[in-house]
Amino acid sequence: MSDLDPTTHVGRRPDGSAPRPTAGPPPARGADRGRAPAKKAYLVRPLPLDPTLLAIVPHTASLYRMDPPMRFTWACYDHAIVLAQHDHIGPHTLVMGADADANITSLGDLPGSYDGAMDHVEALRRAGYEVVFEDGPHGPFGEDGRW
Repeated sequence: MSDLDPTTHVGRRPDGSAPRPTAGPPPARGADRGRAPAKKAYLVRPLPLDPTLLAIVPHTASLYRMDPPMRFTWACYDHAIVLAQHDHIGPHTLVMGADADANITSLGDLPGSYDGAMDHVEALRRAGYEVVFEDGPHGPFGEDGRW
């Protein structure tokens, strides 16, 4: 067997062994590759700002309906409030479980919360959700969903 003879090495590994068979052909370009269905966070409404707090801590808050609900071993939240604020520590965005009336029901912030920016869309993306604006792609916040 010659190292230069292509017929002896076609489809073989460098050590001469045959490759393992694959489970089938790769999925077609653009095909769903077994991903879970997209999770959506539907904007219900922006929440009113606290005028006494706004001068001290700039913030925004909105209520979102989660589809499917955010599920944890300790709770399930079908709504979430996203609060973006800039305080003495710096900018951060919190995701908190809530009910349909915008009452916070979680004991602390949920996955998706992060420091370094005030961005509702990014926080919900980090939690695994895509934001959907009920009144169209531009919504009340602008094209990219930022405040």
